[in-house]
Amino acid sequence: MDIFTKELINRLRNIDGSLKTNSINISSVCNGSCFFCSNKWNPFEIHKGLFCSLDYVYKALDFIDDRFELRLSDTLPGRLSEGEVFLHPQFFEILNLIRERFPYIIIDITTNGTLLTKDFIDKLKIYKPLHIRISYHSNNPSNWSKLLGLDEDKYYIVKNAIDQLVNEEISIGFNIVTMPNLVGYEDIDKTMGYLSQYPSNSFQLWFPGHTKYTPVKIVEKMLYDKNEMKSFVQKMTKKHKLMFLFSPSLRPLNFTPITIINNIRWLYKNVYWLFSEEAFKDNSLLLTKLNKYEPLTVNNSIMVKNESYGGNITVSGLLMVEDFKRVMKKILLEKNVDCFILPRNAFDSMNNDISGTSNYELKQFDIPIIYG
Repeated sequence: MDIFTKELINRLRNIDGSLKTNSINISSVCNGSCFFCSNKWNPFEIHKGLFCSLDYVYKALDFIDDRFELRLSDTLPGRLSEGEVFLHPQFFEILNLIRERFPYIIIDITTNGTLLTKDFIDKLKIYKPLHIRISYHSNNPSNWSKLLGLDEDKYYIVKNAIDQLVNEEISIGFNIVTMPNLVGYEDIDKTMGYLSQYPSNSFQLWFPGHTKYTPVKIVEKMLYDKNEMKSFVQKMTKKHKLMFLFSPSLRPLNFTPITIINNIRWLYKNVYWLFSEEAFKDNSLLLTKLNKYEPLTVNNSIMVKNESYGGNITVSGLLMVEDFKRVMKKILLEKNVDCFILPRNAFDSMNNDISGTSNYELKQFDIPIIYG
């Protein structure tokens, strides 16, 4: 089974329980070398330098949920490197396959934009509706070059492409990785100001992540103060009248434990909720408040630090089985435990963590585990 098929299978689970997805990765080949790229600093191998086959796309389309846009370049964590979709040698053949099956679905593509020449866009526009998300990290040619690891002349291809996409009535969005220690807040401000002139229904800010494997010199340029960044984004929202999405989020997490509590309150007394470092503060506070009204269940909040990745990786989606095992073992030595509750998004649809390790290994503790 090739890596593209494995990644697809891992994501085949819709919110309604059906085997559906709205994402097909087709390329792990990139023509850039982004300063902040994480693919070199993972605790396991990331597959790159690969293109999917037409046969794979043909079969994968059977699982597409056409209620949503179809993403051809995904940024969800996995074992397959994100790639530049437009580099695929059979890219337009892939678009033909999609349009034969789904004439009206929105095809969503994330790109650095360096292949969006006039001739390329002329070929691309016949496949509308499209949504093109351009990774445009700086409006300064020198800073753009530093951030993407590309020659400055490529910058002007991207800048011209934005205007042509708008003229062709192709929907656009923008991604910015914010690195004030490398380019300064003023550069980010000017970039947002420049992009605010364009009609866009998606404007994503990404805050760089680093692991314990990332060289110190690179980490220094990635560091930022979360409160300072939050204040900056609030000012930019008002100044440029833009609506931002954030990754990781600067907003409180959406945590609604009451359904789980109602389901287990008669079964278990000593319940331990295991949260990521990112989720711990807000979620443990909410559980503390709920404990006043749910006296039959003792809800204990435990933080699970991501020692597999280290660095500033604090989200639950990147926690691994080994991280949970380490914490669960310590708790069981010290506490009386009736049940563990773990974040569901730490595991894919095959119940494996991002390294491919099954959560079946957690059964060794012989304690009921709920994933919520």
